[in-house]
Amino acid sequence: MTDHSQFQFRTVSIHPDLAARLSSLFQRGFRVHARVGCSVTDFLCHQIGIHPDYLKNRIQTIFLNGKAIDSPERSVMSNGSTLALSAAMPGLAGATFRKGGKYAGLRAGITDTLSEARAQTETGLVTVRLFNFIAAELGPLFLKQGIVIRGKDVENTFNNQTVTDDSSRLHFRINDQPVSLQTLIEKLDTQDDILLTLIPE
Repeated sequence: MTDHSQFQFRTVSIHPDLAARLSSLFQRGFRVHARVGCSVTDFLCHQIGIHPDYLKNRIQTIFLNGKAIDSPERSVMSNGSTLALSAAMPGLAGATFRKGGKYAGLRAGITDTLSEARAQTETGLVTVRLFNFIAAELGPLFLKQGIVIRGKDVENTFNNQTVTDDSSRLHFRINDQPVSLQTLIEKLDTQDDILLTLIPE
């Protein structure tokens, strides 16, 4: 479970039905507060709550700081790390970057082999990027934990929302207070960081 207690952000909550509209945001990347100095496996399975079988079988391509990794249990995340997750990609490129794949030797120059030495465990921020159906499946899980984005990301995502002003109060909250979409946009500073979460069902 991610601990946000030491960080002060305005919290924006959205209805779970709106999570599907965030696919482009998930691809661009969002930040998560996490215990760093631990392995990718620890971050995904123990902190975020992804099942080990999902990590093993569903997530086929993992990049840590731009380098493909084959052993998430040994690759260590630090404050400021960027983690990208994808299902199997098509073609030779997909086979090459697939973790533990038989073509892994073709990418020796961009494979992470230096992060096994564990750093001191601390609380930090990591950037996560989710691609293809991994975004649809894991995006809501990250949202339940809370993701850190800029106010402009909320505005860009929902500014063309089709819900009416009255019904949008059922879809958006600021610090747990229901607001219309128009009020949400008016109150957010586009440059401020916010904590985006899901409204509990």
